[in-house]
Amino acid sequence: MSTTKTLPFGRSWHRPSIMSQFQRCSHTQLRNISQLRRFLDFDSAHHIVRALILSKLDYGNGLLLGLTCSDCQRLQRIQNWAARLICQAPKHDHATPLLHKLHWLSVDKRITFEVLCFVYRCVHHTAPEYLSTCISLSSPTRPGLRSAMDPTRLTEHNTTRISKSVEKRSFQLSVPQLWNSIPAEIRASPTLKIFKKKIKTFSLYWFHCAAIFM
Repeated sequence: MSTTKTLPFGRSWHRPSIMSQFQRCSHTQLRNISQLRRFLDFDSAHHIVRALILSKLDYGNGLLLGLTCSDCQRLQRIQNWAARLICQAPKHDHATPLLHKLHWLSVDKRITFEVLCFVYRCVHHTAPEYLSTCISLSSPTRPGLRSAMDPTRLTEHNTTRISKSVEKRSFQLSVPQLWNSIPAEIRASPTLKIFKKKIKTFSLYWFHCAAIFM
């Protein structure tokens, strides 16, 4: 197995210096924006936050699948602050309704969204070859099964014998299960643009449902 196939997601973000540097930079930007917020309308504040905060939060986040819960929560607090700033909500207001109002996915779902877009490109052979060769469409071994009639499913690998959590986060092992977990209708989208629209709507729907029952 090549180094590319076993490269774990989220590994570089485990270095405290990288996460701390990103937090300091984001906090500085958010404090600067907060000083100007009363002079900005909603749309202007939204554009500034997207340019200065969300662009950094989304940069390379396709590599963050498998990020530890503590690091993911640190990133989520930055996004929550940004949402409260745009909506001019009090500091202790729950951020989930604000994220839904802004049509923002939470940090973990933004990471999943980016990874699924990578997989879509791999399945349709528009991604780099070193990624496309890491996954393969499943070949039905038992034609009678309902899953055997789905040509968009990926071959899942047995990870029960893999003891290291780092190896379980590799692209080859973690992605097929994630891809197969979304509805077949979304996986069968004819274009990447349609796929992105459907997967975001799907993610926002479940995000909203989770917020209702919290």
